[in-house]
Amino acid sequence: MRKKFKTLVFLALGAFFITGCATGSSQSATNFYNKNKQSYQASTEKREKNPNFNLKKYTNTRIGGDCSGLITAINKNNNSAIFDPEELNKYYTSGRKSQAMFDLYKDKNKIYFSQPQVGDLVFFNNTTRATKGRSKKLITHVGIVSKVNKDGSVEFLHNTGGKNVVSVMNLSLPNDHQIAGKKVNAYIISRCKDSSCLVSNRFSGYGRVK
Repeated sequence: MRKKFKTLVFLALGAFFITGCATGSSQSATNFYNKNKQSYQASTEKREKNPNFNLKKYTNTRIGGDCSGLITAINKNNNSAIFDPEELNKYYTSGRKSQAMFDLYKDKNKIYFSQPQVGDLVFFNNTTRATKGRSKKLITHVGIVSKVNKDGSVEFLHNTGGKNVVSVMNLSLPNDHQIAGKKVNAYIISRCKDSSCLVSNRFSGYGRVK
Protein backbone atom coordinates (compact mmCIF):
# COMPACT_ATOMS: atom_id res chain seq x y z
CA MET A 1 0.00 0.00 0.00
CA ARG A 2 2.75 2.48 0.97
CA LYS A 3 4.74 1.59 -2.16
CA LYS A 4 1.70 2.32 -4.31
CA PHE A 5 1.14 5.61 -2.49
CA LYS A 6 4.78 6.70 -3.01
CA THR A 7 4.52 5.94 -6.71
CA LEU A 8 1.40 8.06 -7.03
CA VAL A 9 2.97 10.92 -5.10
CA PHE A 10 6.07 10.95 -7.31
CA LEU A 11 3.89 10.96 -10.41
CA ALA A 12 1.98 13.90 -9.01
CA LEU A 13 5.22 15.73 -8.25
CA GLY A 14 6.43 15.12 -11.77
CA ALA A 15 3.34 16.86 -13.10
CA PHE A 16 3.91 19.70 -10.63
CA PHE A 17 7.43 20.49 -11.83
CA ILE A 18 6.58 20.13 -15.51
CA THR A 19 3.56 22.44 -15.40
CA GLY A 20 4.91 24.82 -12.76
CA CYS A 21 1.55 24.80 -10.95
CA ALA A 22 1.88 25.55 -7.23
CA THR A 23 -0.94 23.22 -6.23
CA GLY A 24 -1.05 20.79 -9.15
CA SER A 25 -1.58 17.06 -8.49
CA SER A 26 -2.93 14.05 -10.34
CA GLN A 27 -6.54 13.09 -9.72
CA SER A 28 -5.52 9.52 -8.87
CA ALA A 29 -3.15 10.70 -6.14
CA THR A 30 -5.84 13.00 -4.75
CA ASN A 31 -8.41 10.21 -4.67
CA PHE A 32 -5.93 7.88 -2.98
CA TYR A 33 -5.19 10.49 -0.31
CA ASN A 34 -8.89 11.18 0.33
CA LYS A 35 -9.58 7.46 0.63
CA ASN A 36 -6.85 7.02 3.24
CA LYS A 37 -7.15 10.41 4.94
CA GLN A 38 -8.72 9.04 8.11
CA SER A 39 -6.02 6.42 8.72
CA TYR A 40 -3.30 8.98 7.94
CA GLN A 41 -4.71 11.45 10.48
CA ALA A 42 -5.00 8.73 13.10
CA SER A 43 -1.38 7.76 12.55
CA THR A 44 -0.28 11.39 12.86
CA GLU A 45 -2.22 11.89 16.08
CA LYS A 46 -0.63 8.73 17.51
CA ARG A 47 2.81 10.13 16.73
CA GLU A 48 2.00 13.44 18.44
CA LYS A 49 1.06 11.61 21.64
CA ASN A 50 4.12 9.36 21.59
CA PRO A 51 6.52 10.50 24.35
CA ASN A 52 9.48 9.46 22.20
CA PHE A 53 8.60 12.27 19.80
CA ASN A 54 8.03 14.96 22.46
CA LEU A 55 10.29 17.70 21.17
CA LYS A 56 9.36 20.39 23.68
CA LYS A 57 12.39 19.76 25.86
CA TYR A 58 14.64 20.74 22.95
CA THR A 59 12.70 23.88 21.99
CA ASN A 60 14.25 27.26 22.83
CA THR A 61 17.47 25.58 23.93
CA ARG A 62 20.90 25.28 22.33
CA ILE A 63 21.04 21.49 22.55
CA GLY A 64 23.06 20.16 19.63
CA GLY A 65 24.66 23.44 18.62
CA ASP A 66 23.54 23.31 14.98
CA CYS A 67 20.88 21.66 12.82
CA SER A 68 22.48 18.23 12.44
CA GLY A 69 23.69 18.36 16.04
CA LEU A 70 20.09 18.76 17.20
CA ILE A 71 18.96 15.74 15.19
CA THR A 72 21.93 13.77 16.53
CA ALA A 73 20.96 14.62 20.12
CA ILE A 74 17.34 13.58 19.52
CA ASN A 75 18.55 10.38 17.85
CA LYS A 76 20.82 9.56 20.79
CA ASN A 77 18.00 10.07 23.30
CA ASN A 78 15.69 7.81 21.27
CA ASN A 79 17.87 4.72 20.90
CA SER A 80 19.06 5.64 17.38
CA ALA A 81 15.51 5.67 16.02
CA ILE A 82 16.46 8.21 13.33
CA PHE A 83 19.73 6.72 12.11
CA ASP A 84 22.44 4.24 13.02
CA PRO A 85 25.62 6.33 13.54
CA GLU A 86 27.87 3.64 12.03
CA GLU A 87 25.62 3.28 8.99
CA LEU A 88 25.46 7.05 8.53
CA ASN A 89 29.25 7.25 8.36
CA LYS A 90 29.09 5.42 5.03
CA TYR A 91 27.14 8.29 3.44
CA TYR A 92 29.52 11.19 4.04
CA THR A 93 30.53 12.70 0.70
CA SER A 94 30.60 16.43 1.41
CA GLY A 95 31.38 16.75 5.11
CA ARG A 96 27.81 17.91 5.79
CA LYS A 97 25.92 15.63 8.14
CA SER A 98 22.58 16.87 6.83
CA GLN A 99 23.56 15.70 3.32
CA ALA A 100 24.66 12.33 4.71
CA MET A 101 21.28 11.90 6.44
CA PHE A 102 19.43 12.78 3.23
CA ASP A 103 21.53 10.35 1.16
CA LEU A 104 20.95 7.60 3.72
CA TYR A 105 17.19 8.08 3.60
CA LYS A 106 17.18 8.40 -0.19
CA ASP A 107 19.11 5.15 -0.51
CA LYS A 108 16.46 3.45 1.60
CA ASN A 109 13.66 4.93 -0.53
CA LYS A 110 12.38 6.91 2.47
CA ILE A 111 12.37 10.43 0.98
CA TYR A 112 8.88 11.70 0.17
CA PHE A 113 7.12 15.00 -0.42
CA SER A 114 3.73 14.99 1.26
CA GLN A 115 1.81 13.82 4.35
CA PRO A 116 4.61 14.10 6.95
CA GLN A 117 4.25 12.74 10.45
CA VAL A 118 5.59 14.03 13.75
CA GLY A 119 9.15 12.79 14.17
CA ASP A 120 9.96 12.69 10.46
CA LEU A 121 12.94 14.64 9.19
CA VAL A 122 12.60 17.61 6.85
CA PHE A 123 15.43 18.58 4.51
CA PHE A 124 16.31 21.90 2.86
CA ASN A 125 18.75 22.84 0.13
CA ASN A 126 21.19 25.71 -0.48
CA THR A 127 20.42 27.59 2.74
CA THR A 128 23.91 28.98 3.37
CA ARG A 129 25.46 32.14 1.96
CA ALA A 130 27.91 30.04 -0.02
CA THR A 131 25.25 27.82 -1.59
CA LYS A 132 22.09 29.96 -1.85
CA GLY A 133 22.76 30.97 -5.46
CA ARG A 134 23.83 27.59 -6.81
CA SER A 135 21.75 25.77 -9.38
CA LYS A 136 22.74 22.36 -8.03
CA LYS A 137 20.69 21.48 -4.97
CA LEU A 138 22.86 20.65 -1.99
CA ILE A 139 21.35 19.57 1.33
CA THR A 140 22.52 22.12 3.88
CA HIS A 141 19.83 22.07 6.57
CA VAL A 142 17.69 19.54 8.42
CA GLY A 143 14.88 19.74 10.96
CA ILE A 144 12.30 17.44 12.52
CA VAL A 145 8.52 17.66 12.15
CA SER A 146 6.90 18.69 15.44
CA LYS A 147 3.28 19.22 14.37
CA VAL A 148 1.06 18.72 11.35
CA ASN A 149 -1.85 21.17 11.18
CA LYS A 150 -5.25 20.56 9.63
CA ASP A 151 -4.75 23.42 7.17
CA GLY A 152 -1.83 21.56 5.61
CA SER A 153 0.92 23.61 7.24
CA VAL A 154 3.77 21.82 8.97
CA GLU A 155 5.66 22.95 12.05
CA PHE A 156 9.21 21.73 12.49
CA LEU A 157 11.95 22.08 15.07
CA HIS A 158 15.37 23.09 13.81
CA ASN A 159 18.48 24.90 14.92
CA THR A 160 19.08 28.34 13.46
CA GLY A 161 21.69 30.75 14.73
CA GLY A 162 22.64 28.24 17.41
CA LYS A 163 19.15 28.07 18.93
CA ASN A 164 16.45 25.44 18.51
CA VAL A 165 13.21 27.04 17.33
CA VAL A 166 9.92 25.94 15.78
CA SER A 167 9.19 27.27 12.28
CA VAL A 168 6.23 26.81 9.95
CA MET A 169 6.01 25.72 6.31
CA ASN A 170 3.06 25.56 3.92
CA LEU A 171 3.96 24.05 0.55
CA SER A 172 0.62 25.04 -0.97
CA LEU A 173 1.54 28.73 -0.50
CA PRO A 174 5.22 28.60 -1.49
CA ASN A 175 5.75 32.31 -2.16
CA ASP A 176 3.96 33.74 0.89
CA HIS A 177 5.65 34.63 4.15
CA GLN A 178 2.51 35.95 5.86
CA ILE A 179 -1.18 36.11 5.05
CA ALA A 180 -3.41 38.44 7.07
CA GLY A 181 -0.69 38.75 9.68
CA LYS A 182 -0.29 34.99 10.09
CA LYS A 183 3.07 33.44 9.22
CA VAL A 184 2.71 30.65 6.68
CA ASN A 185 6.35 30.16 5.65
CA ALA A 186 9.46 31.09 7.59
CA TYR A 187 12.61 32.53 6.03
CA ILE A 188 15.53 30.14 6.24
CA ILE A 189 18.47 32.11 4.82
CA SER A 190 20.07 34.76 6.99
CA ARG A 191 19.49 38.37 5.88
CA CYS A 192 17.37 37.33 2.91
CA LYS A 193 13.71 38.34 2.65
CA ASP A 194 13.16 37.29 -0.96
CA SER A 195 10.50 34.62 -1.55
CA SER A 196 13.22 32.29 -2.83
CA CYS A 197 14.58 32.23 0.72
CA LEU A 198 11.38 30.86 2.26
CA VAL A 199 11.45 27.33 3.65
CA SER A 200 8.83 26.30 1.08
CA ASN A 201 11.20 27.16 -1.77
CA ARG A 202 14.21 25.43 -0.20
CA PHE A 203 12.33 22.25 0.72
CA SER A 204 13.96 19.04 -0.54
CA GLY A 205 11.81 16.35 1.03
CA TYR A 206 10.77 14.59 4.20
CA GLY A 207 12.60 11.60 5.63
CA ARG A 208 10.27 8.88 6.89
CA VAL A 209 11.63 7.89 10.30
CA LYS A 210 9.12 5.14 11.07
